Amino acid sequence: MCEQEFLVGKKVLITGITGLIGRGLAYILSKNNEVHGAARFSNPKIEKELSSICHKLYKLDLSKKESVESLPKDYDVVFNLSVHWGEHRGPLEKNWNTFIRAMELNSFLPARLILHFKDTKAKLVFGSTGSLYTPSKNREDLHVEGKTCWEGGECIYEDTKMGGDILIYWISQDFKVPAVILRYYWPEAPYMGGGYIGDIVRSFLKGQPIKASKVNPWWHNLGYISDIVYATIAATNFVAIPPPIYNISGEEITNTYEKALAVAEELGIEPKIEEVEDEGHSMYLADVSKMKRDLWKPQIGLKEYVRRVVKAIKEEIYTPQDWMFE
Repeated sequence: MCEQEFLVGKKVLITGITGLIGRGLAYILSKNNEVHGAARFSNPKIEKELSSICHKLYKLDLSKKESVESLPKDYDVVFNLSVHWGEHRGPLEKNWNTFIRAMELNSFLPARLILHFKDTKAKLVFGSTGSLYTPSKNREDLHVEGKTCWEGGECIYEDTKMGGDILIYWISQDFKVPAVILRYYWPEAPYMGGGYIGDIVRSFLKGQPIKASKVNPWWHNLGYISDIVYATIAATNFVAIPPPIYNISGEEITNTYEKALAVAEELGIEPKIEEVEDEGHSMYLADVSKMKRDLWKPQIGLKEYVRRVVKAIKEEIYTPQDWMFE
């Protein structure tokens, strides 16, 4: 197990604590820090799980301005991992209510947090999304900091997350509040379904084939949850004005076909793969050299991740357990 040495004896707030990264972050930080969490807690099981490891939970709708204003200000570190996924691509006028709520959580919430914690000692870490970058054209087309898609207009999630990044960047400068922006690329974990590998495992266990392409495969970084969490924690040492941006993911680039072969090997079965010409996914690939230099060098690759997902599904593990961070 990799001991967490980046943050000890601090008072920490995690907004969006019920999500994939938030739960992993709470699990690790609660061992050496006083962790508070804020979310709607719509799932009673997750609320109970987090209440057993966190010092205090705030049941709040963070899309509301008054919810942010009700939060204490004496935190050492604030991690904002709240997100609204919106609806997938389609005309915005057909999804106005969804767009407004996504705007409140993805754009306005980060700005309100900066204003709420200005003139305090809090270090602000903002989780964002790698899909703000333009899709990659090929496997060698890795995204570097600043290669951002500014046009927008296609996806509520991406457009409102971009709005949040813009507000973070400029308000932090105007009000002299140090912060850091982390752009996550496909973070995955054995719990909460196991990600795309979890889908492959369940299909193979049922004897069902999965679709994959050798012609136009969907290449992407494999970002394992512990690597994501440790890099996120380390980023607290790099808050600055203006906020630096880090791509956060694993360094191994893989695709559906390679995942399927790895799953079949771990299960000890022949892979069932229906070959298609094009999987229909855009490639989002991350240059993580800056992350490896400053924050964290990824430890978990495809084979080990598959082992942990298979273990979680077979043993019905749905919470962040110690074995995840061996």
